[in-house]
Amino acid sequence: ALNVYNPHIYIFPNYIDPRLWHRALTHLEPEAPDRDPLVIGYQGGRGHIPDLETILPALIHVLQRYGPRVKLKFWGAPPPEALRVWPNIEWLDAGLTDYAAFTEYFQR
Repeated sequence: ALNVYNPHIYIFPNYIDPRLWHRALTHLEPEAPDRDPLVIGYQGGRGHIPDLETILPALIHVLQRYGPRVKLKFWGAPPPEALRVWPNIEWLDAGLTDYAAFTEYFQR
């Protein structure tokens, strides 16, 4: 639809290879009991740090409103500095740069 403004538009496909994510779809864990906190997960490389900064106000709002009833879990990119003071923030930097190895690790 934007080509009416410029005919030189290219759409790049998403480079996530769905063949590498088969376990995430077929090995889902059962739901946690109500007493456990709701886990909101974020997975992305360090190139996505600006994305996290963009949603920082919303994440702080969730933490303020729900406190220990919610846990924010980050894989890869670190949480923004303002979130690291909260006790219900978890960050795991697997240190993987190979995408296929990352998908295998993350699905475990």
